[in-house]
Amino acid sequence: MARQNSIPSIRLDDLEENKLMQLMEQYNMKKTELVRSLIMNAKLKPPLIDKTVGMQMLEDIRKVGTEVNRMGVNINQIAKHLNQQGLKDEHAERLNNTLFQMVKEQQDLKEEVNKVWQQLSTLLAKK
Repeated sequence: MARQNSIPSIRLDDLEENKLMQLMEQYNMKKTELVRSLIMNAKLKPPLIDKTVGMQMLEDIRKVGTEVNRMGVNINQIAKHLNQQGLKDEHAERLNNTLFQMVKEQQDLKEEVNKVWQQLSTLLAKK
């Protein structure tokens, strides 16, 4: 590996410093990485998603996951209550089929929420 030399610090006015900070945030890079990339004329690509937006999306997805879990609890409570009431066979069968379908849809939704959360977490962890 080539020896790395240090360079003297540079002075920036407020406008230049703001621009540097914007570039660092936009490209999700540390100051040293950004300067090296600019010096080497690298093609800079902004991240697919802004980190602040991504973190808000993670929080929103977590809230959706919590609500999906609550739905599952509610479905189970309804099933328990109705089973205790003693329904006619024809009603019980229809109700059980409906509740089974609701539980399956809730579980599928929960799996999708978890997949999206994992994908977004991984994407944001790369930088």
